[in-house]
Amino acid sequence: MTQPNLLELVKQGDAQAIASVINYLLQPKGITAKVILKNDCLQVMLESFQVPEQESSVTFIRKLIIKLEAKPIKSVKIYGKRKKQTSVAWIDYLNLTFENEETKKHSSILELAKQGKYKILSQICPVWFPYPSSWFRAIILVPIAFPGTRLIVFGLAGVFISVIGNSPILLIFSVLFGLLIPTTFLAFIYHIFWFIWQKPKLSNKLPKWIPTLNSLWAGFYGTIVIGLSFMLILTIFSELAFSSCNLYNQIPEYFDGCTGNLTGRATNGIFYSIENNDFLSQRWFMIWMFTAAYLYQLEYLVIKRFIPKLKVLLQNFQTRP
Repeated sequence: MTQPNLLELVKQGDAQAIASVINYLLQPKGITAKVILKNDCLQVMLESFQVPEQESSVTFIRKLIIKLEAKPIKSVKIYGKRKKQTSVAWIDYLNLTFENEETKKHSSILELAKQGKYKILSQICPVWFPYPSSWFRAIILVPIAFPGTRLIVFGLAGVFISVIGNSPILLIFSVLFGLLIPTTFLAFIYHIFWFIWQKPKLSNKLPKWIPTLNSLWAGFYGTIVIGLSFMLILTIFSELAFSSCNLYNQIPEYFDGCTGNLTGRATNGIFYSIENNDFLSQRWFMIWMFTAAYLYQLEYLVIKRFIPKLKVLLQNFQTRP
C-alpha cells in the first residue's frame, strides 16, 4: 500500500491503517500495538516484553493521533501490558475533542487547572521550572492561608524543637495548633471551592460536606508549603543578620544577641505586613512565591511522574520470571 493511500485511510479512521503507523513508529522500542475502533473511540493495546511506560506512551499516542487528523476519532483508550500476560498493567483515556477545543481556544491557565489537563502544560514548560498550575496553587494560598501564617510557622517550628528537645507536650500542642487545625480548615476550603467545583465522582459514599482524601491532602500539603517556605525565609534572614553582626561587632559574645535581635525584628516585620495586608510590595514575598511554586512543582512531579514509573518498575519486578 502506498503512503498516500495509507494516510488517507488513517484520516478516515481505519483501525488497521492506524495500527500500521503505530507499529512502524514503535518498532525500535519493541512495542507492538493492536487497534480497534468502536464508534468514535479508538482502543489501542500496547504490548512489549516489559510493560510500556505509561506517560511517554500516552503522550506519543496523543500527539500521533492529533497529527494524523483522524476526524472520526473523538477519544482514545490506551492499554499497556506485558506480552503473554492476560491482565493489563495500566489504562489511560484521552478526550481528543476536548483537547482540540482547548488548543484552538488557547484556554487560560485557570481553565486548564479547573479541568485538570496538566498534561498539555507539561509538554510546553520544562520540568525544572514550575508549571503554571504550580504558580496558580501558590497564588491561591495567599488569601486563604496567609492569615494563619504565624500559627503554622510557630507550630511547624515547635514540632522540630519538640523532637530535638524530647518534649511530648510541646509536640502535641504544635501538631494540634500548627498542623491539624490549619490542615482541617484548608481541607474544607479546598473541598468547597475546588473539588466540588471539579465535580468529583458520585461513588464517594461520604456526605458531601465531608472533605475527601484529595481535599485533606491538599490542605495538609498547603500547610506544609506555608510552613517550609516561611521557615526558609526566616533562615535566610537569620544568616543575613549573623553576617551583619559579624561584620560590625568584633566581640564574639555579642553575636548571638545581635543576631537574635535582628532576626526577631525581621520576623515581626513579616508577620506585621501579613496581618496588615501590606506584603505584596515586600522583597520576601517574591522569595515565598518561588519557594511555594517549587514545592508544588515537586508534589506534581512525585505524583504524576515518579510514582507511576515506580509502579511500572514494581510490576515488572513482580512479573519477572
